[in-house]
Amino acid sequence: MVTVEVLRATTEDDVAQALIDVGAALPVAEVATLSIVMGRLRGRVVDMVDLDIAFHRSALKFPINTLAGLVEAVNCYLDYEQSRTTTGGA
Repeated sequence: MVTVEVLRATTEDDVAQALIDVGAALPVAEVATLSIVMGRLRGRVVDMVDLDIAFHRSALKFPINTLAGLVEAVNCYLDYEQSRTTTGGA
């Protein structure tokens, strides 16, 4: 499993490779695809419900049309995940 610190350094090249690895492409139009890409980056399954909550609490909207948008989505999810860890829940 990849650490949060490593994921915070995710680049556009990293998300581009994750897209290729899972057989996806831009635009990412749904949470299921985003979950698969995030799982590849994370090295473990990413819960779609948590990802959906994190995504909708942010200013991000589907479809994600750019690699920069995917990097932003990674950081949005990490923010949500860290807030759950520090506050003890959603």
